Amino acid sequence: MPADPAHALPPLPRGRRHPRRASRRVTAALHCVLVCLAAPVAAQEPDGPAAAGESPPAADGPAAADGPAVAGVSGRLAIGGGVSGDDGMGLAHGTLAIPLGDDFGARLDLGVGALGSDPMWGGNVLLFWRDPEVGLLGGFFSNVERDSTAARRAGVRGHVYVSRFTIRGTVGQQWGDVEEGVVGELGGRWYATDDVYGGLGGTYAAGTWLARGITEYRPEWLDLPGLSMVAGGGYGENGFLTGTVGLRYRFGDDRTLIDRDRRAVPFDSPFAATSAIQRALGRD
Repeated sequence: MPADPAHALPPLPRGRRHPRRASRRVTAALHCVLVCLAAPVAAQEPDGPAAAGESPPAADGPAAADGPAVAGVSGRLAIGGGVSGDDGMGLAHGTLAIPLGDDFGARLDLGVGALGSDPMWGGNVLLFWRDPEVGLLGGFFSNVERDSTAARRAGVRGHVYVSRFTIRGTVGQQWGDVEEGVVGELGGRWYATDDVYGGLGGTYAAGTWLARGITEYRPEWLDLPGLSMVAGGGYGENGFLTGTVGLRYRFGDDRTLIDRDRRAVPFDSPFAATSAIQRALGRD
């Protein structure tokens, strides 16, 4: 799909403790971590009504209210096509987000397609904590295979929500039939409206880099509230180019794009390691 493009806990003290207390401590600790990450970005001098001692207006956007990590079971189907390096490609994948209590959730992805003349498939698992007002923190594992060449990645992923901005970061390891090494990602999205966003980011994988961009639009005038249109592209080392366009359809509710990303299906792709496979096959 378009370039949209895992956590040791401290030991509990001895003695008997009610398991709910331990869960609350873990949730509170994760909340503090992401609040601290968001604070430098959100901090600014008082202005407007707040500076005059008046109550500030309510926060903009659907993330103003608190809620569970995943607002019920939800899913997404996506299809798209384009080019990646010297190859044409056509891809389809499905996503399922499942709540695990109030503070945790799981996302499962499975995709199939073709890159050049070779079939390809990919899968991704993300287990995460999320506060819709603050951000997301979780661990992931992904596997992409093409022409009997596999690229596997595992690591930690985090999102920070600041008004209409989402800041995203990833750090992990890549291995398999590709160049092994550290994987890192840093990027962000800005929601111009609740149903339109643009995003930019960069990925470093085992000594190579790729800059990416993406935009998605959910047309309110269509009588299909789950449908959106997406386009993306990227530029990497040695003139590597990638570009895709496609459609996404989300199931489960009629939420806006920003609300879905923060309360339903967190954005991601099971084909993030495709460019690494192409380099391994000498087809980039």
